[in-house]
This record gives sequence, structure tokens and C-alpha cells, in this order.
Amino acid sequence: GDIIQNAQLANINSFDERRLVLANKLTAEPNYHELFHKLPRECFECAIVSKQNSDKFIVDHTVVLPSNIETVSKAAFISKQIFYVFGPNVLKIEVDGFDDNKRLRKAIFPKVREVQNGAFSFCYQLESVIAPMCKLLGESVFYNCINLKEVIMKPLELKSRAFSDSGVQYLELPTTRVLETESFRQSSIKTLILENCEYIANDAFQVIQAENPFVHRKKQQKVQVYCPKCQNIQQVKNCTQTFKPVRKDFQNYQVSQIINFLGDNNAKKIKLKLCLIKYLSEKIEDAKEDFDDIVITIDPPSDG
Repeated sequence: GDIIQNAQLANINSFDERRLVLANKLTAEPNYHELFHKLPRECFECAIVSKQNSDKFIVDHTVVLPSNIETVSKAAFISKQIFYVFGPNVLKIEVDGFDDNKRLRKAIFPKVREVQNGAFSFCYQLESVIAPMCKLLGESVFYNCINLKEVIMKPLELKSRAFSDSGVQYLELPTTRVLETESFRQSSIKTLILENCEYIANDAFQVIQAENPFVHRKKQQKVQVYCPKCQNIQQVKNCTQTFKPVRKDFQNYQVSQIINFLGDNNAKKIKLKLCLIKYLSEKIEDAKEDFDDIVITIDPPSDG
């Protein structure tokens, strides 16, 4: 299976096509605490997971790291057949710690402070990383994580290519003060909330044209950035400063309110509902104003 997937990926350039190739079914998220009971005794007698002993911490395609584990060493879990990771007491993930795990879906590290270079690069199916205490984020950590949707971290700065070629579209980084060169190069980012950022590299949102003229890429829209403290925002390419950030939860609330108003029984209303959702999506992309300022006029459907 991996050989076929790798061969397909080698000949695919667009994000959408790669998503289709890698969109296989995954198992449901397990009960991590139950899996701890299946670990061998030696897993509870060390403080570091290395490449030599990492297989012992994999149970049912899930990495579970007991409370004695504080460090995931360099390339410890590179290219494994894993779906989920849970490390409640891990403080540091070293270079390439979980690199090239093509089926990894979710990683939870409640106490991790440092994630080094390339820790999750080439994890094509990774959707969620929860590490609310993480302050240090290395280079290319999420490089080529094309299905990334949720990242909960508080890095002080984003290193080069931290989210390059990633699929994340909405991100809040309340503690980040610096975005280094190409930190979101060729990514899918649409909305970025940087409440305390003071500097963004001019090419942080760099877009590279496809070298192959026959490869079609979707037109890259400018990233909506809320960054009230940044002094050089006007010089940053491929981004637009927004002064009123549109929160994702508020977007979902507005859409749900409209759906409830229209109901699901009348065919014409359902058709109108889809048009409204499309309209709202376009407004969200613009992100110029809050939804409080948007007036939607609904004309009654004609008899035809």
C-alpha cells in the first residue's frame, strides 16, 4: 500500500489530488488510558523514547507514552504505521520525531514545551495537533501536512517553513511575535490571527508558480491577517491586514442560525440555503467586516 501511495504522490503536484490519494479510512480515536495497560513493563522504566525502543510504545497503531516519558528523541517514530499519538508528560520532541508518518491523524501533548525541526513533516493525513504549552517551534515542523486543520500551540516565533505546504486554513497564534521567512510558503492558510506579532518576513506567505506548465494550481487568495502590532505588514507579500478578525466559531454560529431559520423540509428553501452558505463563504474570505455589518436580503422564491 505504501509503495503504491509513494509512487502516486511522486507524480502528483496539486493539494487536492494528493488529498484524494491519501483519503483512506482510519480507525476511531481510541481510549488512550486503556492502551497504557497493554504496554510492556520496560516502557515504564525509561525517560526517553529512542529509535531503538519506539516500537514497544505502539499499541493498536497508536503511540501511547506513559508519564515517565519526557523526551521523544531524534527520528524515534519516523515512518511508522500509526494513527494517533498521546504523550501526557512529554516535554520535548526532537528533530524528525514523527516524520513521514503518512497515516498519523492526531497528536496530543498537553505539556510539551519544544517541538524541533521537521517533527511532523510529511504527515499527509495529520489533522490535529494539540500542544497548548508549546513555546518553541522549529523549522519545517508541519511541512507538507496537507490535511492539517487544527493546531493548538503558543510558539513565540515561527521558524522558516514551519507551516510550508500545509493544509491549515485558519490559525490563531496569540503569543507569536515573529514570522520568519517562508513560514507559510505555498500553504492553504486563509485567516491568521496574530494579536502580538511585531514582525512578519516579506516572503512569509510566498507562493511558488508550478514549474510544469501543464499542472493547474488554484489561484492563491491573499491571506487575511489580523496583526495590530506589526509595523511592516504593508510590505508583506500575498496578505491583507484585517482589523476585525472573523472568528471561526462565530462563522459557524452564523451559518447554523441561517440553516435553522430556513429549515430542511422545503426543497426551494434548501436550494436557497445552499446559495446563502456560498454567499457567506465569500464574505468570510473577504473578512473585511464582522458579520454584524453584513445585511442579507432574501427575496421570496418565484413560483417557477
